[in-house]
Amino acid sequence: MKPSSVLKMNMDVLALVFSRYPMFSNFRVTGSVGQYEDTDASDIDFYFDADSSATLFDIGRLKEELENIFLLDVDLISSNRESSLFYEKNYNQFPRKDAFNE
Repeated sequence: MKPSSVLKMNMDVLALVFSRYPMFSNFRVTGSVGQYEDTDASDIDFYFDADSSATLFDIGRLKEELENIFLLDVDLISSNRESSLFYEKNYNQFPRKDAFNE
């Protein structure tokens, strides 16, 4: 199923998730989903504004929550590009929760 279809069917869930992160606002869908060119293999790209209280941990928690709910890859791009780029560059270096259960 295309990510755009998953989003359309779950807009209420998406709004609930975003409401739990008051340090972020003005979410926009970008990339292939935002341009209605997505395929079943596409990820979802969200661009958003972050206030001064936002941390990289907040971005990581939001990313993980969205991926667990929608079972899709999610990219988060903050209007504060420096923190987003740092997070994306270093994300794969952090162990996932399930790595501790092995």
